[in-house]
Amino acid sequence: MAGSKSNAFAANVLDLMTGFSTAPLIGPSATGGMWIHLYATTLNSAATPATTGRCPGTGYTPVLVASSSNQWNAPTTADPAVTSNTSAISFTTNAAADWGTIKAVAISSSSGTGGLNYWYGDLTANQTISSGNTVKFSTAALVITET
Repeated sequence: MAGSKSNAFAANVLDLMTGFSTAPLIGPSATGGMWIHLYATTLNSAATPATTGRCPGTGYTPVLVASSSNQWNAPTTADPAVTSNTSAISFTTNAAADWGTIKAVAISSSSGTGGLNYWYGDLTANQTISSGNTVKFSTAALVITET
């Protein structure tokens, strides 16, 4: 799954590198991790955690994943550097209604519309989520690439 940093997060990286900010960029937030969001639209570098395009299904909620070595593989030192999830990331089972077609995923600082998207990417293949389906990223299936 190809992806990239959001414009807002890229600017935060530059702020830290050039001394305009000393605040940590990511890591355990007040919630202890990062939020995984599903989107019914493709995303671009200007995307925010807004509800526009987010999975429209009844009962959908993003998933909190801890920012820890228990949840993510150590990043490689290759070019590009990559990391992936160490265990399955499962969303609440869709029992109420169809969620439609999911096209993208984003990792965000917030479960709501505030904060920023750290990383986003289109799914390798769109996924149609019907009532009763469980949505999950298997171990090592959510791959974050840093170039």
